[in-house]
Amino acid sequence: MIAVLTGGDFSEREASLATCTVVTQTLESLNRPYTVIDLKEKDWQAQLSAIQPEVAFIAMHGTFAEDGQLQRILEGKGVSYTGSSAAVSELAFDKHRTKEVVAQLGIAVPRQFCREEALGNLPVVLKPNADGSSVGVSVVRSAEAFPEVPDNYLIEEMITGREFSVAVIDDGGAARALPAIEITYPGEFFDYQAKYESGGAVEVCPADIPQELEGALGQLSVQVYKALGVSQYARIDWIVRDGRPYFLEINTVPGMTPTSLINKELEAAGIPFEGFISDLLLHAADPKKDLAIQ
Repeated sequence: MIAVLTGGDFSEREASLATCTVVTQTLESLNRPYTVIDLKEKDWQAQLSAIQPEVAFIAMHGTFAEDGQLQRILEGKGVSYTGSSAAVSELAFDKHRTKEVVAQLGIAVPRQFCREEALGNLPVVLKPNADGSSVGVSVVRSAEAFPEVPDNYLIEEMITGREFSVAVIDDGGAARALPAIEITYPGEFFDYQAKYESGGAVEVCPADIPQELEGALGQLSVQVYKALGVSQYARIDWIVRDGRPYFLEINTVPGMTPTSLINKELEAAGIPFEGFISDLLLHAADPKKDLAIQ
């Protein structure tokens, strides 16, 4: 029995439920028995213990699902699960810590400012240090519009350029970059609506870019994936300015909704979605193995 963990009572609940629908439809086509557990229910842990699943499929995004909390509970219960370990998830969800690791690799990242510095470098981007799907992100263009910034927010240089996303998956024990996808959107950044609403963004995959840039984005994405110790799959976002890729963030439990980027990249790579889901289940994390940062 597979336990599909989804929902919750967090900002990305609707995206999580949409991913759950795609995953369960795939499990049905694979004839794999499953039970959906909504983490919004107070007794979800009791439900999980009652069915004693062979593996838990994490179909949930954002806080609790990507920051290591859920993974740590599953590890404590001895339940195998899809995706990265608790320690790796916690690191990757922390944008500031992740960018420190990435910068040490020699990869460009947006500059971070304190409030006083930011006023001399407008426009800037405000974003929660630990959240996903662009929840809480805003652009500040004037000192008059500069709000009080919570302690858990980052103030970053606003980089304009071409935006790309590259999924990396484990393929036979080796990290493999999928074809880059280029994203254009009507707003100032790739926000929640553009990500999950049909027609919210234009996504071209494979991206119409020179082979050299495609190769560089793939190589850098694999480098980040390995340095953070990520397992099974992730999506890494970039902005390219004047030919130079800037790392934005990594998502270790990317959405798998009908409009999600990783689904389109798998298709472009010729990888059947059913096969991808089967592989995630087959190689789900051993709950007793907490991967070390490589």
